Amino acid sequence: MKKIICFLALAATAAFTSCSNDDDSGNNSGNEVTAIDLTSSTESIVLGEGSFTFTVKDQNGNTVTDATLTANQTAITSPWTPEAIGTYTIKATYGQLTDELTVTVNEQGNTVTAINLTASAESVEAGTAVTFTVTDQDNAVVTGATLTANDTPITSPWTPEISGEYVIVATLGELTVAINVTVTDAPQTENIFTVNGTEYQTTNNVLIYFGTDAGVNYWVLASYSSTGEGEEAEVINESDIIFTSLQTNETTLDFPTPQTITFGEQNPGTKDASIIFDTTNELEITDEISSLNLTINSITLAETVEEQFINYNYSLELNNGTTVEGTFNGNWGFLNASQTAGRNSNSSKQVIKVSKSQILQRIKSKTYLK
Repeated sequence: MKKIICFLALAATAAFTSCSNDDDSGNNSGNEVTAIDLTSSTESIVLGEGSFTFTVKDQNGNTVTDATLTANQTAITSPWTPEAIGTYTIKATYGQLTDELTVTVNEQGNTVTAINLTASAESVEAGTAVTFTVTDQDNAVVTGATLTANDTPITSPWTPEISGEYVIVATLGELTVAINVTVTDAPQTENIFTVNGTEYQTTNNVLIYFGTDAGVNYWVLASYSSTGEGEEAEVINESDIIFTSLQTNETTLDFPTPQTITFGEQNPGTKDASIIFDTTNELEITDEISSLNLTINSITLAETVEEQFINYNYSLELNNGTTVEGTFNGNWGFLNASQTAGRNSNSSKQVIKVSKSQILQRIKSKTYLK
């Protein structure tokens, strides 16, 4: 019996030893690294405002502490604080195993702590544009600021129409800054024309539309002064410049735009002129024009005459040496004389097609003056 018990004890000891050896062999096989995975604490940072922390793990999720790291092939350690903006390829290497990822270093943001406002001019005449610039504490131009002039929202450039003192305020978030701009009355332009140096005053202006032929509009710019009203009105001085402009819209009339127009067969072009002064004197102009230049400096179109403004000047020279120069700055009226002779025609601003021969005949007969 003692022999049997002893044998069983020896067998149990051998079995335990054999199992123990098998377990140790399995653990050694499980510790072999067959793959690595590289991760980063973040995909991007702002230069000077953080760092990257990289982690390398094996196929079982265990941290691999002795892997090497490079950023764009330059050796680094973790955590890593880059010194330049850009995109970096981070590579982890452990023996023959590698893994890569990409991180980005962005440009340092500019925090605006103060703003400054400047104007292209501190004092301007009414009708003159002013440009405003908003900059930050580093004198860098700031976008997104809002502007007001005496509490009325404006944009830059700003063209004041009324004289006075204006407080211009720029606002960006909680930041504000103010400057003063003075607007003075623009000098009044004397509406006159001269004939060989003698001045003749005009007080009114009308833009007369003759009609459209082959995409060309025919016009008269007429500045004049008169006495009396209605049928009893009598012209004292009048200068009429006949010119053309281009028509592109099929139905709505394309009005002249600021430009300089010269004499000739081209379109746009100046075509003729009529000058009356001291009621009864009239220049004989037909076929005598040497040069005729018209410059429309500005023109605004509105619903009423009081809201419409035009500024233009012209120079005329005849073959006999006579010179005429004129300027007008003020309100202007519109007359559509394309269908009915005379100035008491409709005020439609629609395209009216009239043959060039009919238009030229009307110009030659000067029926539009009546």
